[in-house]
Amino acid sequence: MTDMVNGEMLQLARESRGFTQGRLSRLASISQSKISKYERDYAPISDSDLTVIARVLDYPKSFFHQSVQPRGFGVSGVYHRRRQSIPMLTLKKIQAEFNIRTMEIEKLLEGAEVKAENEFHRLDVEDFDDNAELIAELVRAQWNLPLGPIKSVIGVIESAGGIVLKCDMGTRKLDAQSRWISGLPPLFFANKDIPTDRLRFTLAHEMGHVIMHRIPTTNIEDEANQFASSFLMPRREIIPDLIPFSLERAVRLKLKWKVSIAALIMRAFDLGILTKSQKRRFFTLMGAAGYRTVEPVTLPDDEEPATLRRLIEVYHKEHDYTTAELCNMLAVNEADFRMLYLQAPPLRIHKF
Repeated sequence: MTDMVNGEMLQLARESRGFTQGRLSRLASISQSKISKYERDYAPISDSDLTVIARVLDYPKSFFHQSVQPRGFGVSGVYHRRRQSIPMLTLKKIQAEFNIRTMEIEKLLEGAEVKAENEFHRLDVEDFDDNAELIAELVRAQWNLPLGPIKSVIGVIESAGGIVLKCDMGTRKLDAQSRWISGLPPLFFANKDIPTDRLRFTLAHEMGHVIMHRIPTTNIEDEANQFASSFLMPRREIIPDLIPFSLERAVRLKLKWKVSIAALIMRAFDLGILTKSQKRRFFTLMGAAGYRTVEPVTLPDDEEPATLRRLIEVYHKEHDYTTAELCNMLAVNEADFRMLYLQAPPLRIHKF
């Protein structure tokens, strides 16, 4: 925290609300040229202008005095899991929210420890001859996961010290984003509006990035998909279920393995159970049946993060923090804090 207003925090606050400089200028009755200079620290911001901006953006004034190291999406969130049609303003809004949540988590972890039975380790895919399936098997073994389907992917991530946030991203065109910053546990931001089967595969895909891709590779997305598929459907355990393969059988297997029918088809193809032409035929059958849009079986929405709720409980019950004191520590207004941390996930990105 500094006595000076940080222009980067002003930009972060503006983008997190989905505002352009022009819109903030109109709502705050402050010229856009002034706002531009404030964000670049070219001109000191007056207390009266800060008061108005804080009110319009709905942040406490203390928010703007923080230091910040803005981070981009990194290797995980902007490859195939982002559709190219997402407006840039929406992407900036999501990225700003992720940066703010990361800052808040960092503060929470300064006074409370996340205890985990397992631990994330870097296993660079190039050190394993680009074999993402082998890495997935090693991770399952390291974490002593039982044979068969993963009961809860969120539970597995959190049992290894990761933190998951389910967010309202304001779009269904971005599934998830992950980051592993030095000094923090791996963080996973997942879209709350995607189906459970897609959520599980997406989070496993992001795990692959976090574990394998400290340095991006040329086949980064294929490797993350291979990791996710192998992690959720281990070779030796899934093969007996996939033979003989049929669409009707895949519908039943979806309930057991808690993955999409499309993921089961791809796993059968990757394991050599289906030929390329058979894979195409099954996807054609899915399309004809309308399964490419809505699959016939819906998995229950029963995966919810717990780590952040436990962190807040530590501050309330063990450190005797009031809600007002926590809001002050995190530099958030009470309405946002209650929505984000007290009323349980999913976390919500503001819509205007």
